[in-house]
Formats: sequence, structure tokens, C-alpha cells
Amino acid sequence: MYGCQTITQNIPAILAPAHQQQVCQVLDVDAFFFNDDFFLAPDYLPERRLALVPPEDRVSAMLAQLNKRTPDRKPGCAFPLVRNRQVNHYLRYYQSSGRGHFKASLEKSGAYLPYITQVLERENIPAELAYLALLESNFNVRAYSRNHAAGMWQFVRTTAQRCGLRVDQWLDERMDFEKSTQAAACYLKRLYREFGSWDLVVAAYNAGEAPVKKALCRNRGKKFWDLNKRTPFNCETVNLVSQLMATIIIAQEPSAYGFTALNYQKPRAYDSVTIPEATALERIAQNCGCTLSELQQLNPSLKKDSTPPAYPDFQLYIPHDTKKLYVAARAEDTKTKHTAQNKHIIKKGETLNQIAQRYKTSPHALLTFNEIPYPQSIKGGDVIFIPASSEAVNHDDSKVKKVSYAPESLASAAIVCRVRTGDTLWSIARAYNVRPEQVKQWNKLKGNTIHPGMKLKLLVKKEKML
Repeated sequence: MYGCQTITQNIPAILAPAHQQQVCQVLDVDAFFFNDDFFLAPDYLPERRLALVPPEDRVSAMLAQLNKRTPDRKPGCAFPLVRNRQVNHYLRYYQSSGRGHFKASLEKSGAYLPYITQVLERENIPAELAYLALLESNFNVRAYSRNHAAGMWQFVRTTAQRCGLRVDQWLDERMDFEKSTQAAACYLKRLYREFGSWDLVVAAYNAGEAPVKKALCRNRGKKFWDLNKRTPFNCETVNLVSQLMATIIIAQEPSAYGFTALNYQKPRAYDSVTIPEATALERIAQNCGCTLSELQQLNPSLKKDSTPPAYPDFQLYIPHDTKKLYVAARAEDTKTKHTAQNKHIIKKGETLNQIAQRYKTSPHALLTFNEIPYPQSIKGGDVIFIPASSEAVNHDDSKVKKVSYAPESLASAAIVCRVRTGDTLWSIARAYNVRPEQVKQWNKLKGNTIHPGMKLKLLVKKEKML
């Protein structure tokens, strides 16, 4: 699946096909009226007696000004705005029943637009396309749709990976504000090179490239609305293009539409540091003087409480004005040799307890950090990563708590254990002080896979049941 998927934001669709092959019908926008909430809104100016939309001549002049190429804009760097029934519908909707949500979105845009417009203008992309993020996710970096599109720009996995974003067990860079914005700019530029029209770029961004190519093959011309008359696009795509144009028109001059008391959020403020090795977020939080929760809020792309291994140039976002504190703490860590090893190559005969003892951590922490189901699965030559919160110091062997399993001969009582969500064969075996191989043998399991709801027979010592 290519393209990006828009999250539904309670915005009414004005196109309703009777079936997939039938041409979409447009509602009569002249029958659309304001409700009482609009006229009672605190930032509405009664003395203006605003029309549903500004007068036709005023809109024409506004569109001409917005579409005009300024000296610092290169050719093709202006988003073509039009006014038709679909755009008028959303202009009216945003001033009436959709007013509250739209106002909140405009205010929220202040936190993100400075960076987004900077990236778009640097890539010679119309800055107005920054409002795609408003329509796609309402600037929600953690947005996740039913179509499995994620992040502020609503990338599906395949499109994200084509644009250089990393999506794996450690990271989902679709939720990284800066990286996903740069990927969106890359994708928009590539679509423009293919279609040569920014309104078709928006259509392809939503629906994928195939429908736009199909429409271009069947018809002449490269304008979205001309193609839509001859080969109608799906309703979601037509609505998105209409919403974007209406959003841009209002955002350029919000006071003309009654939005006169907007409280824009301040631009996001944070610092970034390069983390050269896999490091626990808790330790970074200690170095920055902040909480683990603050780091997690700033870095929604991280799936674990650690930076990813084998990613030497990982950029981590930290609270504003904490970079100097972090650098000083990091230098002190390096001086006292309290930093962790990035990876450890297991030697033949080396046990997990020995490795945990060497790096002053627990076997459970090593297994969890490396997603190893049970300790018996590791062997000589394997590489495991060490959480950076561990400290490599010497220990007395007598102080290390080792895992000991009960021999099968001592098991004298049978019990039934029901598998819960998140349980693994190793975790159940460890909880009852038996070996995973024993659990497999008692239940005639061929593999290590177990499922929630399964009942496992276990033979345990009587003392364990007390």
C-alpha cells in the first residue's frame, strides 16, 4: 500500500457515492446555515456581520495574492488555490459546527509550523502544504489510524521505509517529529517530479500514486479538478483536497472568518544529543536532571526504554536547556568508566549469570533488553547488547544470585497453569523454578510457542505450592 491515510476528524464528507462506480454527488451548499454557537462565539465580531464566506471579489483578490509567485519562490513553488462548491462547503463548515475543533487546530499549529515550513521552503515545496499535517493527524505525533498509518504525517509502513524512515522492533520513526517531516518533504518532492502539479501531489499523498496515474492516462490535463470531473477520485481524496484549500484560505487571514482571538501555542522547544551506543533512558534522564516520562514524551518513536543498538548516530530529544548538564554528566561517566559496553560476544561455555555479573546487571534485564525468550537459547558466538545503565565492575562471585532449577526428580506435585497475555515459555518455567525443556516435555510441545488461554501441566516441588 502506498500513499498516506487520513485520520477521520469528525469532518462531514460532502461527497456520498451510491456505489463505488457511481459519480459522487455534491450537496447543495446554499442550504448550509450557521448554528447559534457561531454567533455566540467570544471571538466573533457582531459589528462585522460576516457573511458565510467573504464576498466573491474579496476572495478572488485573496486567492490571486496567495497564488502569486513571490521573488524568493522558485517556479512551481505555489499551491494552486481555487474556490468551488466543495471548498465553499468546508469554508462554511469550519465557521459553524466545526468551528471549535478548527480553532483548536489553528492554535496548536503554532507549535509545529515554524519547523515544518522551514523544511518545506528549504526543499522548494509550497509552505501551505504544512497544513496537511493538521488534516492528517491534527499535529498528533502519536496518531495511529485503522489503516495502520502512523505519526503526524500518517505514513504507512511501506511508504515510510521508501522515504528512509526506520520501522522495527526498536524504533518507529514515523512518530519522530523532525524525521517524519523531512521524509514527508522527500515524498512530496518525488510526487511533484512525477505529476507536476501540487494538487495532484496532495491527491496522490492521500490515495496513492496508482489512482492519479490512472486518471492521467484516461484524460488530458494535469489539474486535479479537471481530472475529477472526467474520472472522479474517491470521496476521501476529494474531501482532503477541498479541506486543505479551505484550511489554507482561512489560515492566511483568520480574522476575516471570525477567528480573532486565537491563542497560538509557542514553538516546541527542546535540545537534541547524539547517543553513540545503546543507553537506558533512565540513565540519560539522570544525566539531564529530568524524569523518564519527560524523555518518553519527547521521543515517541522509541518502543523501548532504551536507545536502539547498532545506531551510532541516534539523535535523542531532551528537555530544553538540559544539554550542558547532560554533556557534563556524560563526560564524568566516561572519566569514571561507568559507561556500558555496546555489545558482548558470548564465549563458549559462558553463562548468562556470568555475563550479568560482569556488567553488574541481572539476567532478566539482559534477556528483556535483547528479547531472548529463555537463557538456554543463547550459545557461544552470539552477540548480545548490554543496557548502558549497567556498570562494568568486578564482583565477588558469592554476592551474585544465580538461577537454580529444581531437578525433575524432586517434583512431586502436578498443577495446571493457564497462559496469560505476555507469558513466554521461559517466564513460566522461571516462575515455577523448573526448566523450559521440562515444561515442553510434560506438555508434549514441539516448539517454544505458547498462546494465551493454553493450559500447561507443571510438576513442582511441594514447597513451591505453599
